[in-house]
Amino acid sequence: MVFEVIVPILVLIGGLVLWVFSSDTAVEHSVSIASALGASPLIIGIVLVPTSTGRKPPQALSGEALV
Repeated sequence: MVFEVIVPILVLIGGLVLWVFSSDTAVEHSVSIASALGASPLIIGIVLVPTSTGRKPPQALSGEALV
């Protein structure tokens, strides 16, 4: 009976750890690729990082506010 509670909790914690690790790795690799291609740090910060982390860039948020 205890295992019925412990296993889902451990799976949830493991999933959260993998999620944080994979999103951090995705951002690091995206920034290194954009830098190698010559993108400016401003473009990387405004477009690439929010897109790769699943958050909307500021332009999308302001556009939705007008609609």
